[in-house]
Amino acid sequence: MLLKFILVFLTLVSVAALPVLFLIKAVLQLQYQNLKTRKPLGAITDFFVFDYKNAAARSARIDAFLLFPIFFPIDLEEGTDAEKRIKRQIRRVHLLFYVLMIVLLLLATYLSKAYPNGFFS
Repeated sequence: MLLKFILVFLTLVSVAALPVLFLIKAVLQLQYQNLKTRKPLGAITDFFVFDYKNAAARSARIDAFLLFPIFFPIDLEEGTDAEKRIKRQIRRVHLLFYVLMIVLLLLATYLSKAYPNGFFS
C-alpha cells in the first residue's frame, strides 16, 4: 500500500511539475528577449501581468515563448555575460524537463509491468 502511495505521489508531482517548468522557461525567455532588445528585465510576474489588449505585448510574450525550442541545443558561446547567464538557466530548465520525462517514462513502464490488471484493482 505504501508503495502504491509513493508511486501515485511521484507521478502526480512529475506531471504537475511539467507546466511549472514551461512557465519558468517562458519567463526566462521573456527576460532574455527584453535583454536583447535593451529593455529592463522586469519581474517574474511580467509574463503574466500585462495589458492583454495590447497586441505588441501579446506578440512579445508569444515570441518569447517560442524563442528556444525545448529539444534543440542552446548556443552558450555568444552574447554578453547576462545573456549567457539566462541561457544557462534556460538550459537547466531543459535538463529538468528531460529528467522529468525520463521519470514519467520509468514510472509508466514500472506501473504497467507491476500492476498488469490495473493500479487500483
